[in-house]
Amino acid sequence: MSSLEVVENDMPPISSTQVNQEYQQASRQFSEMGAEDFIQGVASNAIKPSVGAHLFLGSVLAGPGSNKANNTTGFRFLAMAFAESSHIDGVAGCIRSAFGALASNPVDRDEAELAFNEHLHKCNASEQVFHRFSALLHGSLHNKVFAVGFNKTGTTSVLMALAELGILTAPQQEAERMFRDWAARRFDRIIDFASRYEAFQDIPFSLPYTYQALDQAFPDARFVLTVRTSPDEWYDLASEVL
Repeated sequence: MSSLEVVENDMPPISSTQVNQEYQQASRQFSEMGAEDFIQGVASNAIKPSVGAHLFLGSVLAGPGSNKANNTTGFRFLAMAFAESSHIDGVAGCIRSAFGALASNPVDRDEAELAFNEHLHKCNASEQVFHRFSALLHGSLHNKVFAVGFNKTGTTSVLMALAELGILTAPQQEAERMFRDWAARRFDRIIDFASRYEAFQDIPFSLPYTYQALDQAFPDARFVLTVRTSPDEWYDLASEVL
């Protein structure tokens, strides 16, 4: 087995915190061992296989300036990470960045997309993972559902129910980074973000004026307003996370 051959592994569902810890550990090992030994270690399972390690190596190999051979292998690692953790913001972000680096060459981008889908098949990815990958690159044409109640009014429960129905939910951490756009009343990035997913919650979607812009951009969208029975109940729940 060469250092650029990969062994797919079944890995249990994983949290974003664990992926980040694994990613940081892989970064340290990469610096200590050097690129070739690290790649060989991951490919041979000498380094414990993990979503974070695959994500790190995929990001390195498929990053800007990489040659075609490294890109091919990098996207394979990224597909392995995505198949197991497509719901985690950082995984989706790394994949979007890798494909963004190919934006100037449509042929390479198309080839990478086909190869990525093949790797997802080899990893036995679920239908929702394929759906999320397509939405990341091309957007989603399905109707949108926005949970526009304040935080701690059951919005997460709404999205969990929608996810169980197979509806593509947006990564909340990425959405919250657009708070400054909302503060400046610039909704272009928020609308572009919404085009890639189907269900949304909390900031910036729960903030004043956002729903008007979204209603104009997505006239068939549905808006779900959740409330608590009293201000005191909401305050007590919100205080638990402070």
